[in-house]
Amino acid sequence: MLNKWYSPKGYMMLLLAGICTSAALAQPCNQLLIASYTPGNVCSGRALHLSANTITGATYSWNGPAGFFSTGQNPILANTTMAHAGSYIVTATAGSCVYKDTVNVTVSQSPATPIITLAAPPCAGSGLSLQFTSSGGPGITYAAYTPGGAPYSTIFSLSTSHNGTYKAVASLPNGCKSDTGYYTLQVIDLPTPTLLADTPICRGDTLHMYVANNTPVVDNYYWNTPASSPFYTLPQPLHLPNVTVGGFYGVQTVRDGCMSPVALSLITFLPSMYASASVTADGDIYPTYTEMTFTAHISNGGGTPTVQWYRNGAPIQNANDTIYKGLLFSDVFPMDWLYVRVQRDSACGGVSYSDTAYVNQVLKVADASQLNDIALYPNPNNGTFFLQSPMLGGVATIEIVNAIGQRLFSMEASNTDQLEINLPLEITNGMYQLRLTNGEQTQVARFMLNR
Repeated sequence: MLNKWYSPKGYMMLLLAGICTSAALAQPCNQLLIASYTPGNVCSGRALHLSANTITGATYSWNGPAGFFSTGQNPILANTTMAHAGSYIVTATAGSCVYKDTVNVTVSQSPATPIITLAAPPCAGSGLSLQFTSSGGPGITYAAYTPGGAPYSTIFSLSTSHNGTYKAVASLPNGCKSDTGYYTLQVIDLPTPTLLADTPICRGDTLHMYVANNTPVVDNYYWNTPASSPFYTLPQPLHLPNVTVGGFYGVQTVRDGCMSPVALSLITFLPSMYASASVTADGDIYPTYTEMTFTAHISNGGGTPTVQWYRNGAPIQNANDTIYKGLLFSDVFPMDWLYVRVQRDSACGGVSYSDTAYVNQVLKVADASQLNDIALYPNPNNGTFFLQSPMLGGVATIEIVNAIGQRLFSMEASNTDQLEINLPLEITNGMYQLRLTNGEQTQVARFMLNR
């Protein structure tokens, strides 16, 4: 029922009383908005959880550093960086009521995911020392774990039982930790190879050696022989020519810097068999172009021995038969000396040399009977020897000549039947001729110098 006030003033007062009554019925803006975040220590790379308490009927919005914006009540920033440090403002709107709050977030630097490396190749039997590398600041420490989850420590004798994935986490003094770093270890365990060799062989032949295919794929072979320094080859058979040293030959397989145990093979030689030979010469010694025949008499040479004739220490071309014929003063000359080299035709046929045939000084028939024997002893000698000959009576000349006719030493003697000769040290070991000349007569003796 209306109040019966009729004056204009009274009417106005009634109207104002109605507005106040309506305002008194509206919801008051008296709720409290509180912003917070977790965790207490925000590390870079980790999630930042923002939260706001519930305001009845409100919608929310967040604004923060690095352009952050969200309309959620409790947003999550999944991968925080150092740029996300700063103030985050939350706004809650409920009807005509607007509520705000601010929270300041500090971001700490996290270390980088550690990189795990090895100090040395993971060879079976060797030690394992893992190395860890990270970044993010000073004072980084590491926690590492074996594939079984136990704390890692240096391993002193690796085996395949240590295979698996090793883990490491880096930490900074600010309490931040890295993501987990991983290293999968595969121990290189090379078994002992099997070494095959064609032994026994003939001395001087080629030695063939093979590594049996009982190992995984390898990079190299590492060889040890009694006659050479250790050396590497590609993983393929080894062929060593002209082997003259026996004994243990060894090989190791190599993979990624790791070596297998050594495999050995004892190389031995078949016994050598030698022929024997002597030489005779036929032909009249006259100052004419007389053909001379030299014959090698070979025993124990097998079916087809190899023959090579030598004149004055040098091989005669195409002289490979048991008989050699040469014209005097054309193919052979006075004072020449010939011998033959013989090799038995067996697999391990040895080389032997015959005695020596000499081409005498060309003489008249009447002078031939005047020559007497010459004696040189000892033979071989060390450069000091004795010479005996009737030709030493009177004045005689002694010359020492090498295989190519060079005169290396000469002296004179007179009125003696025996002479001691001392050769200078410059004359090296080898085969030499001694020429004794008295007037028109010459005698020759062949000797071996072996100091």
